Amino acid sequence: MASYAPGDRVWVYIEGDGWWPARVLSDEEIGARTPGQDIAVHFYAGIDTPASLYELNSHSEAAHICFFETSSEKAVTSSAELEASIRHAAEDATANPLKSDSAISASAAVAAAAATTGAGGAPGGASTIDPTAAVTRAAAKRMREMDDVDMAGSSGDGGAAAATMSDAGFRHLRTDDLHRLSEKIAAAVEAHSLTKVRAALCQLDGVDVYLTELEETKIGIAVGSVLSQPSLKPLWPLARAIVSFWSRHLPAETLAAIRTVKQQDISATGKSGVEPGSPNEPSSPVGATQSPLRKAPAPGSPGVAGGGSAFDHVGSPSAANEGTPLPPKSSSFLRHVRQRLDNPDNSVRYDDAVVEEVARRIAADITDFDDRQLLLVRLGEPDMEFLRMKLLSGEWTPRKYLEQPNEIFLTEKQKSEEAQRVANKMKAIEAAANAGVNLTHLFKCERCGKRDCTFYELQIRGADEPTTKYITCLNCKNSWSQE
Repeated sequence: MASYAPGDRVWVYIEGDGWWPARVLSDEEIGARTPGQDIAVHFYAGIDTPASLYELNSHSEAAHICFFETSSEKAVTSSAELEASIRHAAEDATANPLKSDSAISASAAVAAAAATTGAGGAPGGASTIDPTAAVTRAAAKRMREMDDVDMAGSSGDGGAAAATMSDAGFRHLRTDDLHRLSEKIAAAVEAHSLTKVRAALCQLDGVDVYLTELEETKIGIAVGSVLSQPSLKPLWPLARAIVSFWSRHLPAETLAAIRTVKQQDISATGKSGVEPGSPNEPSSPVGATQSPLRKAPAPGSPGVAGGGSAFDHVGSPSAANEGTPLPPKSSSFLRHVRQRLDNPDNSVRYDDAVVEEVARRIAADITDFDDRQLLLVRLGEPDMEFLRMKLLSGEWTPRKYLEQPNEIFLTEKQKSEEAQRVANKMKAIEAAANAGVNLTHLFKCERCGKRDCTFYELQIRGADEPTTKYITCLNCKNSWSQE
């Protein structure tokens, strides 16, 4: 197994994003390490992607790290972000010289490890990954900001002290503490306070929640609101990491809608071609479930007072403008809304300027993750032209759309399926109700003329007198008695 020293340049594999160049940090640079993680690396910045921190275990995850080489096939990419990051790594004069021989040894060790795992039953020698273990491992890696914020003293609520530990090792806060944090994040987001939002989000480091807590405290909505504020862009990776970790608690219907949107995105990308930053090409080392966090020095910290931090030489493009709002970048949601609004099957076509304005208004007003995914699914339905027309014409604002009942968005096929389900359910209820009755065809109903009846007998007169039959028609529910 290869040995990595501080200052070595390495390739690090992020699940879902591929290989990215990074530099190994020393103990003086990283400070306290996360238990179980023996290597901390610093990802090189791209064009829009800031430099960020990541921790891993070089023994259990030996297949996810190897020495950096510009001649490696990992450096072949069409992503402008990854290309810029590779260029910064190659030009880093403060790092150790490239270790080509060691890189070859590391690659051989990775191949041997993959072959050994594949021999256990994976087809083609590919290693198999347990999804549960991947989630646990991703949560165990603490994606923390390289900041001087004191985690113990940043909160005056005392909620962290009252946290409990789950069987998986995650902390669970009390419901009132989650309520307090949700209100604090919402107030800080409304005030566009980068420092207060960062301090509140850091209190959620290693915290897990239950679905009932998400519904009751709205903590997920509060964290997700950070992603709608361009002035809080430095905290987007942290917010994404928290939301992605909690998303495993979402209902199956929501996860199914997300998968449907992703499949539509892949098919749309296949028709229009791959563009930089598309789902088929990683645009940053920030994944859907793991997000290395950028460094944001606190005002007056030694790194700022001394004229820079330990990572200034790496090439972060925004190190000098850390506290200033960054310009908003076109999001994938905005792009997908534009594509679905400008449907070629629309009976009325609108100018590109109108489509762009409506799409931006939707992206600004609809910030909830579930609402966004559901809207994308509805806009992509061929039978939902009325929804596209109402939004494009201005008859519906995004907020008015959110107020509409779900029934009006059912397609004709969905309505017929729902009616069929109701009819089948009523038949099942009726069959269950008639399961224990005494059925007969001996009596004819005087109202409907059918012979589907049920009856019972009672002896209401003398013992030598005939019984009285009480009959009910199963079709029209007509009832009568007969001697």
